[in-house]
Amino acid sequence: TASDGKYLLYYTGTSVANATHQNCTSSLEQAIKWGYDPEAPGKVNPEADNQRVGMATSDSLYGPWTKNPNNPILRPYTQNQSAFDSLFTTNPAPMRLDNGSIIIVYKARSQINS
Repeated sequence: TASDGKYLLYYTGTSVANATHQNCTSSLEQAIKWGYDPEAPGKVNPEADNQRVGMATSDSLYGPWTKNPNNPILRPYTQNQSAFDSLFTTNPAPMRLDNGSIIIVYKARSQINS
């Protein structure tokens, strides 16, 4: 929970229309259908490329949940295409430190060195 007693939920989201688990696949044929180019490193599945980390809060584990108005809270660092998180951010893993602050370890991918 946050210092104000609310529950915090960190999640991966996308703004790709109609994105579903069934659309996300690791098969090469499906990845090519979604725009993956094996000759162009850094260009992957548009659903994956569009992933960002969001946060929501609630007074109860059962909701309702309110999205943070500053979402996405972790977005790609686009000023440097070789930055480790310049393509997408996903899979947040928050941890509360002894001083009460929260750090988030997350998965990311570079546009150039992916």
